[in-house]
Amino acid sequence: SGGVDSAFLWRVAHQELPDPLFGVFPKRMMWWLMRPWMHNPGVRLVNLGKYLAARTLAHQKVYRQSLVAFNFLLDYIPGWERAYGRGGLIQFQVFVPKARALDVFTEMLRYSQRTQPSYLVVIKRHRPDRFLLSHAVDGFSMAMDFPVRASNREVLGWMLNYFHRLVLDAGGRFYFAKDASLTPEVARAFLGDDALRKFFRLKVQWDPQHVLQSALYRRVLLPLREEVLGGGREG
Repeated sequence: SGGVDSAFLWRVAHQELPDPLFGVFPKRMMWWLMRPWMHNPGVRLVNLGKYLAARTLAHQKVYRQSLVAFNFLLDYIPGWERAYGRGGLIQFQVFVPKARALDVFTEMLRYSQRTQPSYLVVIKRHRPDRFLLSHAVDGFSMAMDFPVRASNREVLGWMLNYFHRLVLDAGGRFYFAKDASLTPEVARAFLGDDALRKFFRLKVQWDPQHVLQSALYRRVLLPLREEVLGGGREG
C-alpha cells in the first residue's frame, strides 16, 4: 500500500543479507566497532543519533526491507553478543495479556532506566496456543537485553525478581529460552500444577530412565517434581 511494491518483500533475490554493512564495513568486524559504545552513556548517544536521523533524514520517507532483513536483524552482525564484553548479557523476555501489557511494560522500562537500562528492547504481538508448557498469551511480549558486569550483578538480580512479580500479578508468562533468572516458585506460579503434573507424568512414561534433561530442567522444574506429583518418583 502507499505506492510500496509489496512484491519486493517476497523476491528470492532480496532474501540475502549484504556482506558489508553500508557497503563499507565487513559484518564480522561490526561487533568490534560497537563495543566502545556498550555502556549507558554510549547507548544513550547512539539512541539520540538514531532518533534525530529518523526525525530529519528519514522523516516521512518510505523505507523498504525484505522479510529476511526485517525478521533477522541481528544476523547483520555475526557475533554481536561479543560487543557486550567479557561479562556478556542476560536476555529476559516476558509475555503479558494485552489488557495489562502497556502498564506492565511501562513500569518495567521506567524501573530499568533507574536501575540498569536495557540496551536492546523488542516488543511483539502474540496469540495463545495449546502447548503444555507454553509461554504464549493473547497479548504482547517484551524482550530486554542487559549487560552483565561485576558491578551490576546484584542489582540485576533484584530488578529481575521485581519484574517476575509484576508479570505474575498481570497473569503473564515467561520464555524459558531467554531466561537465566527464573526460580521454581515462579515457574510453578505461571505454569500451574495441572500442567506440571501432566508434564512429569509424560516424562515418567516416555523417559523412565531420566535421560532427557537440561541444566534449565534441573534448575527450574526438577525441584518441583516431588511436590507436584505428591511424593511420587520419576524413574
